[in-house]
Amino acid sequence: MNIRKLCTFFGYSRQAYYKSLSQLVKEDHPGLLSRNKLEDLMLQNQLIINRKKRYRYLTNSLHRNPVSENRLQRNIPGHVFEVLVSDITYLRTRDKEYYLTAIMDLYARMILSYCITNQLNTDGLIRAFMLIVRKYKEELKGSIFHSDRGTQYCSNAFRELAEKYNVRLSNSRNGNPYDNACMERVFSTLKNEYMLKITFPDIVSLNRAVRNAVYSYNNKRLHMSLENQTPKEFFIAGLRSYKHINKERKSSKKKESFIIN
Repeated sequence: MNIRKLCTFFGYSRQAYYKSLSQLVKEDHPGLLSRNKLEDLMLQNQLIINRKKRYRYLTNSLHRNPVSENRLQRNIPGHVFEVLVSDITYLRTRDKEYYLTAIMDLYARMILSYCITNQLNTDGLIRAFMLIVRKYKEELKGSIFHSDRGTQYCSNAFRELAEKYNVRLSNSRNGNPYDNACMERVFSTLKNEYMLKITFPDIVSLNRAVRNAVYSYNNKRLHMSLENQTPKEFFIAGLRSYKHINKERKSSKKKESFIIN
């Protein structure tokens, strides 16, 4: 019998089960650390060597397009589609470089869409955004879309598209990369744990590797911050709860309108 059936049998949600499990683990092992915290602690005590990274800055913030205010302010979202974050990174084949644009739900840490292009322009961002629109048009309304100040995110084309679907844009503060660190950490995971940092033979193998990496990250990688669930599990539970709350709100508004009339 799997976890879902057991939870249904005893009248508990899977989210409540994993929350209780996480609490028990912390009580039995008070010194237990996540992988990232352990690595930081080992670095501080010089137990491992910090690998120097070769940075490629893809952000061109020297433009005259309007920049949105920072609506995120590094706050933690309380439900799905409250905050979406996005960034662009580069991938290699033997012949040329490609650019991966990804969009993630910050609450569930789930990659909602991505697009690979051979040029660093707005096309990849718009395609990735429209993939979400086709599936979650209603849920997107009122969402915060946070990114750096790159030309793609501040372009008129993308600003008009976001306004059309009632999405509020947010840009990192000037010279502060930590505002979008969550997305950069995801790219680091995809490149180092799922081997997207290698040079691929061709675009076909690159596309296949990205597809498999995103699937594994969303569906197999457990997060302690998500109550030991995968991003997909946490997202589905959060989406179900979010839809239920919105349904109750709409029902309540109809009742208020009926009483007033």
